[in-house]
Amino acid sequence: MKILFIGNSYTQNNNMPFIFKELAESKGHSVDVTVIARGGETFEGHYYSRETLGAISDGQWDLAVLQEQSTRPVEDPDKMIRSATRLHNKIGNIRTILYLTWARQYAPEMQSLISESYFDLAKLLDAQIAPVGLVWQEFLKNEKQIELFTDDGHHPTLLASYAIACTFYATVFNESPMGLTNQFTHSSGITYLIDKKVAEFIQYTVSGCCQSFAKQTWA
Repeated sequence: MKILFIGNSYTQNNNMPFIFKELAESKGHSVDVTVIARGGETFEGHYYSRETLGAISDGQWDLAVLQEQSTRPVEDPDKMIRSATRLHNKIGNIRTILYLTWARQYAPEMQSLISESYFDLAKLLDAQIAPVGLVWQEFLKNEKQIELFTDDGHHPTLLASYAIACTFYATVFNESPMGLTNQFTHSSGITYLIDKKVAEFIQYTVSGCCQSFAKQTWA
């Protein structure tokens, strides 16, 4: 499966798409990942980017993952939808997953607006949603929560990136992330081993949230 990730630092952070690749391969899936991501980039910026458009035209993609700049769904949802539609038209008629992101630590009330914008876009594009922001809400309300935010209050920690990768695994393959590997190699070359119980807790939480989301009638 050839997957193109188009986004910004939330996609890039901690090499998340490649963590996802390692998780998928630990369960026997063959995955080829390409990432086009720049800090603060929007769908609009990607539409006008030679790098992004070149990647779109160069590959025979099975799946595209699209992620908007984190505050655009709240500050200008109409522009998000217009730009995403234009970008999606460039990609063509392939399976598309929208990376529904999370609210910043100091503004949790933003989550409902972020989610609503992605729901509207998914309906328009006939796309799936990776419900990452909703998974974060589940972790935040759980007394056994993992540390999600880095010191800046919006980028993900390494454990959060692992949870995001688990969410993409559940979404892409429609399979539970239970039993995925708890070991992966960072782009820096460092191999990380997550405590087995912590990894199982993350997998269990992601699995329950994704199953619950799949039963909703938002679409």
